[in-house]
Amino acid sequence: MVVIEHLYFIGGNPRDFRDFGAKVGFVIGEGDDAETYTITSTFNPDRG
Repeated sequence: MVVIEHLYFIGGNPRDFRDFGAKVGFVIGEGDDAETYTITSTFNPDRG
């Protein structure tokens, strides 16, 4: 089964959502298959 999920992280500055000012870490998977990700900035696919 394939599950597609989207995680959205935006900054708290309503004039510039790219002003993230945070660090988010999370792990996907378990045991030897676990992958660790760290998010430190935002990305808008429409603007790059």
